Amino acid sequence: GESYWIARYDDVTRATMETAKALSLKVKEEKIEKNHATLRFSDDTDKTIDVFIERRTDTMTSIVFDVGWFGSVAFGRLFANQIIFELFESDAFLEDWTPAMHN
Repeated sequence: GESYWIARYDDVTRATMETAKALSLKVKEEKIEKNHATLRFSDDTDKTIDVFIERRTDTMTSIVFDVGWFGSVAFGRLFANQIIFELFESDAFLEDWTPAMHN
């Protein structure tokens, strides 16, 4: 999976690490640099997810999730949804995309 978010690179990286904690995943690889990060996490059955985060601008960050050829797409979706939750909880999204209510 792939996504772009209106959020700062540091906030997305932090939310990704919080996601790993929330899902009780083990950190298998952690390489966080100034403008990109490569992370690998695993569950208790040793199924992995690779996460590539890249700063695109001051306010836009891209992220790619890779669960492998035989990995679970649902695992990737859960991981991405939890990152979104963490970004909302920390008020890290730079735009409010809440739909306006119309009567």
